[in-house]
Amino acid sequence: MAYAEKNRLNLRTTGIFIALIGVLAAIFPLFTGLALSFLFGGLLIIGAMGHLAQAFSRPDWKGSIWALILSVIYVFAGITLLVNPIFGLAALTVLVFLQLVATGIIEVIWGFQLREKENSSGMILSGILSILIAGLIASGWPSTARWAIGLLFGFSLISTGISMIIYSNAEDKTEE
Repeated sequence: MAYAEKNRLNLRTTGIFIALIGVLAAIFPLFTGLALSFLFGGLLIIGAMGHLAQAFSRPDWKGSIWALILSVIYVFAGITLLVNPIFGLAALTVLVFLQLVATGIIEVIWGFQLREKENSSGMILSGILSILIAGLIASGWPSTARWAIGLLFGFSLISTGISMIIYSNAEDKTEE
């Protein structure tokens, strides 16, 4: 099997695998969201250890107190997510809501500023879609916290997988 053909097959296989994981994440959004909350909590605990090690690495370092404070904040946030992942899921949903609103507003403004350019409507449409998704999350709050993160993460994986499959197919056509 030639290198290019093997690369296309690997890309296509990986794309299918990622898309299937995305489908599972979208079908089970609460489980996915809780898993992400646990993962984030664990990563914060690991980050706390790094800050703690830094705080005590040089006793004369002026930043030691700040590294120690960050370590305490990371531990508190990490334990909170691990002990109460539903709270973490709600907090992550609020952050995603805020990100969608900010991104949507910026994309709409940016799209209107670029309206003399070709395809600027795509930017405006993307911004409107972000604002609509944020509105969907807000309209059902707090129950949307149970599904929003998992579903959005699942759709992101599906999109990534599909784009990898499409790209692998495009490579097939360019080499023929």
